[in-house]
Amino acid sequence: MADEVQVAPAVDPNAIKTMIEGAVKTSLEALIKEGAAHQETQRAEQAAAEAAAEAAKQTAANPFQTMVEPAVAPALKAARDAEASASAASDAVNFYLDPANAVAAPYRVKIEQVVAAERKQGRSVSRADAWKWLRGGELYDDLHKTALESHDKQIEEARKASAAGQGTQVPLQFKKPLEQLETKELDEALRDIRF
Repeated sequence: MADEVQVAPAVDPNAIKTMIEGAVKTSLEALIKEGAAHQETQRAEQAAAEAAAEAAKQTAANPFQTMVEPAVAPALKAARDAEASASAASDAVNFYLDPANAVAAPYRVKIEQVVAAERKQGRSVSRADAWKWLRGGELYDDLHKTALESHDKQIEEARKASAAGQGTQVPLQFKKPLEQLETKELDEALRDIRF
């Protein structure tokens, strides 16, 4: 028994396959992570290089720009200001001449105050927007009261108009029999009667 041969235990081929697949998977994951980190480093370096090139381009002043800009800048500002004034004037004309905005006419001063205040803040606001803002806020109670009064007045006028409506007899008094009236006399007699 001295010459006994040791036999290695039987190895399961599926276990070896699973072990090899696990080692390959771990190696691939490590390589993928390493590659992603390398790509991220390259992107950061490229972005830094592009930013440096852009900064260099910005700092390299255009000689014509440095000569022309001081002379042209005031004219450009004046042109922008003139354009803004023309736009504001056009907005005012369009707003105040629109019949739909006739209710806003008595409040013109307040509308202009809102537009001027917004312009001082650097914002351009149309008069229609200023009117909507005032109508929904500061002027709400006044406009609501005016609308109610107007509605009541219309109802009263409708009641008066309906008082002489269909079925109401209006006594007509003619100086002559109807057949003997001339057209002018008939026209004069019927002038105030509404059908």
